[in-house]
Amino acid sequence: MTYGGMFQLAAEQLIKDLFLKFTVERFKKEIAEFRRKSSAVDLRQPHTWFTAARATQRTIIYHVGPTNSGKTYNALEALKKADVGIYCAPLRLLAVEVFGALNQVRVKTGSGEWLHM
Repeated sequence: MTYGGMFQLAAEQLIKDLFLKFTVERFKKEIAEFRRKSSAVDLRQPHTWFTAARATQRTIIYHVGPTNSGKTYNALEALKKADVGIYCAPLRLLAVEVFGALNQVRVKTGSGEWLHM
């Protein structure tokens, strides 16, 4: 590399360094706000989210099986016997049926209707 080429690279690096220093000093508040907002949408470490909820001990029962094998029936019977529980229906019509059936046997229920946008 020639002396002129080395001088040009050094000058470019100096300009970049000075521009970076100026930008960081001039936009200090904006950079801090950007970093704060960026950390709020950082999806790289989901295991750190909802620490209180993750610390809660719970039992999750997942019913899986072929059609007409009694999955819903068994889930609802277990829910009726439980102190607390959640039933998530894959279909809205099924959710309405389950809601009505549980209310008929006086199981205290609530609807997740408000979750639908």
